[in-house]
Amino acid sequence: MLNLDPPDYSSDFWGEIGDIAPALFTYALSFIVLGPLWIHHHAFFRDVRRIDTRLTMLNLAYLGFVAFVPYPTGLIGDHGQEAAPTVIYAFTIGMTTLLALLLRVYADRNDLLEPGSGQAPALSAVLVPMVFFASIPLAFINAELAKYFWLTLIFVGRIRDGSASESSGAAD
Repeated sequence: MLNLDPPDYSSDFWGEIGDIAPALFTYALSFIVLGPLWIHHHAFFRDVRRIDTRLTMLNLAYLGFVAFVPYPTGLIGDHGQEAAPTVIYAFTIGMTTLLALLLRVYADRNDLLEPGSGQAPALSAVLVPMVFFASIPLAFINAELAKYFWLTLIFVGRIRDGSASESSGAAD
């Protein structure tokens, strides 16, 4: 959803660049959020050996939320200090990551994955949607506080990295 007109070089070039800074920020934020979602989705489907109707429907729901991400990201960029955009963004990312988790769990439980690729979802896969859903009530108190709460995902990454190194260390 990046719609930018080129700046008019005959006027205040840097002023015009400053005017589009929020749009550039929201584009960058969308890219930072959507990039890992795409990478994980691609890796997941590399492990899928067969697809059924329910997996297809879950995938369509997931892709629908992914396609919607730029809209609430734009709202955050334009009105991030308000509760409603923060709630819409948190709900969208929470649902997207929850659907990604459900795709994995469903495929694993229904023998749709390549042998050896079915593994229990990582704790981080469960915690990411929980963090976004938990931030929704915080947004009604303070939208900025809710966004700072998202930073707890840094620790989720460390939990994942720590559990991965512990499990690989145990196998040695």
